[in-house]
Amino acid sequence: QNSLEQLLINLSNEHLQQAFNRHVFKAELRDCLSEGIATDGISFTDNQDCLELIGGTDGSARERDPGILDLLDEEVAMPRATDKTFVAKAVARFAQHASKGPGHERFSRSKFSEASFELRHFAGKVRYTCEGWLRKNAGRPPAGAVQLVQRSQLQLVRQLGQSLERKGRLGRAARSASRPFRVSLQALMERISTSDVHFIRCVKAVSSQDDGSRFAAPGVVEQL
Repeated sequence: QNSLEQLLINLSNEHLQQAFNRHVFKAELRDCLSEGIATDGISFTDNQDCLELIGGTDGSARERDPGILDLLDEEVAMPRATDKTFVAKAVARFAQHASKGPGHERFSRSKFSEASFELRHFAGKVRYTCEGWLRKNAGRPPAGAVQLVQRSQLQLVRQLGQSLERKGRLGRAARSASRPFRVSLQALMERISTSDVHFIRCVKAVSSQDDGSRFAAPGVVEQL
């Protein structure tokens, strides 16, 4: 089952694919245009819409369109919210013929569960099972963790438990656990964009339909 962790991994892959597209395809097309070389009929698959679907569009808080992870952050702070209410809001906004949004061709509701949905990534369609997403994204320690830490034989660990208990009594608002990941990922992509990047072409030499002991010549030729 693909959970929240897999969505974050796939978001990273989408950003890396976008960096590859920008460096190889978009830069080459710009160079061709600047040199007067015709590029009619040359196109490539851009995944910018997938990045915006997951992470939202750029801009100010009022102007940007929220993505799936933004809806998840909002739902964490809502009383009586559940994984199913999060999926219901995502379906209402992003599914085809959505009731509260324009819909998105990469998003589809799942036929298997009310707490799941499907995304068509650059590499293909993935079904996500959203059970436990609100709990994972809440950024709170597991139930009983504070009491366990307070019973430690180490004074420093017990003090940490007391600090966690005080923060809990103050009723601090739930913080998104995925937000720091997204901020770190954005910083990484900004660093990559200013670097002299190089890419390694990996060729899959065997077929996934056998035990991997035979060289799949037709598949290698197709990849090349």
